[in-house]
Amino acid sequence: MEGVQIKFIFQLDSKDIEKELKDVTIQEIIEEAFKHEGNKSCCAFKGGFEIKKSGKIWNSLDGWLLYDDLYMAFNIIKSLIHILNGEKKSDFFFYEESQASMFLKGENITLIDKAFGKIIFEATDFKLSAFAKEILKEGEKLNSFIKKLIIELDRYDDNLRAKDMIDHLKSINSHEIIYELNTLMKKMEMI
Repeated sequence: MEGVQIKFIFQLDSKDIEKELKDVTIQEIIEEAFKHEGNKSCCAFKGGFEIKKSGKIWNSLDGWLLYDDLYMAFNIIKSLIHILNGEKKSDFFFYEESQASMFLKGENITLIDKAFGKIIFEATDFKLSAFAKEILKEGEKLNSFIKKLIIELDRYDDNLRAKDMIDHLKSINSHEIIYELNTLMKKMEMI
């Protein structure tokens, strides 16, 4: 079984491009969020984890990642926490229609995603410890980015939309999710 690589990707709809977390600026994400015309906060921040195995992107459809609002990105981490807590299967979603599952098989996990009654992303196995380390590493970076994003949005004193975005970002509870994953992995001597 070959290695896993995980990175967070932001979708910039107004430019019709995807950008890695390491390549995007706080200001660029804020400008993108204010261009978003949908719900005040939902989907103003779009992105997700790109998961590669042996250099091939697992969760790509016709060259594009399927993802949704930023809070959905943390669902895979919550699912991993359930697995590390002893569950054999945990369901989650990457995007609104997603019906993804994570299965524990010995020292491996299997990911599969279905939508509309058909398989979207084939069942693929990953080494549990390698997957957990990769998603923790990228999740910590994303959590740090979200903290900075909240601080910057808070500078828009009288802007109600910015306040809604701050409330939405805080509701993700990224810090608590990353802390729980980190604590579990230390307890299990994975890190």
